[in-house]
Amino acid sequence: MCITIWSSPKVIDAAAVEACVRTSDLVIAHNASFDRPIAERHWPLLAEKNWACSMSDIPWVEEGVSSAKLDYIAMNLGFFFEGHRAANDCLAGIEIFSRTLPVSGRLALSVLLDNARATTVRIRAVGAPFEVKDDLKAKGYRWNPGNDGVPKAWWTDIPEKDLPGELEWLGSEIFRGRDLKAHPLPMERITAATRYRL
Repeated sequence: MCITIWSSPKVIDAAAVEACVRTSDLVIAHNASFDRPIAERHWPLLAEKNWACSMSDIPWVEEGVSSAKLDYIAMNLGFFFEGHRAANDCLAGIEIFSRTLPVSGRLALSVLLDNARATTVRIRAVGAPFEVKDDLKAKGYRWNPGNDGVPKAWWTDIPEKDLPGELEWLGSEIFRGRDLKAHPLPMERITAATRYRL
């Protein structure tokens, strides 16, 4: 395991980052969907790595933790730290991974790794009628306005095993009987190698 913590907010040793990344199998960030695109711009080598997110890959709400903010998670797991300092945040994250989750009783790192390894499917409900937007939102779909090179549509990521049921729901409830086999929706498989990219 390579853990790199920088104490200076102004200078990051690019050679040290690349040396650490080269020997790493997994990069973990708290809010990886924000961090990954920025990190890849500075260090393209990070685009070749698997990523996990300590904010999203652990179901905090299901574990009785109502906020995924790092300091709130720490408080719920029984410790405090001086937050919003890079080094302290990294060390707190490591401590969180060593803790048992309150509801499942599983080790936080174990849950994160299981979820990082899982394949998900991103479904884009292109052409969904406007009047069903609340149904889509209630099921966890998010809106993409189409300004990032992907279709303007409601979208969600689901476990691959749940795909048949999700397509059945979309066909009957959202697209009102449309045959999604004859007219498939845009979908893509997501793994730790591609998750949290823009």
